[in-house]
Amino acid sequence: MEWEEELGSEFRDAPIAKAIVSLEGRFLAANRAFCEFLGYSEEELLHKNIASVTHHEDMLRTMELLFHVVMHGKPLPTHEKRYLCKDGQLRWGEVSATAVCGASGQPKYFLAQVIDISERKRKQEQGNSD
Repeated sequence: MEWEEELGSEFRDAPIAKAIVSLEGRFLAANRAFCEFLGYSEEELLHKNIASVTHHEDMLRTMELLFHVVMHGKPLPTHEKRYLCKDGQLRWGEVSATAVCGASGQPKYFLAQVIDISERKRKQEQGNSD
């Protein structure tokens, strides 16, 4: 695929979870760290879209932010969202994304990066429940 030439091993071997997502929200690729974060193989993710791994309460905000990226050509503001893992577990991620554009300047796909903040969110919730 075209993105593989552009991103190569920097994408595949990155210690931070990264995914390439079509403008329609389908997964085009996921690195090892992203697969481990969600518990899916890359092959499984290629048959999914972001809605299938995003908590339903976070989906509208996610779509609004991605639309903003495409319309304004600016990176997605870093934000927190909940992910649904293969084992049914809920995990929190701090997400940033950018639209990768072609020579014409038109967006081709999103490159997303996710940092697992589940432990931090758990500690915050425990602190609030005391």
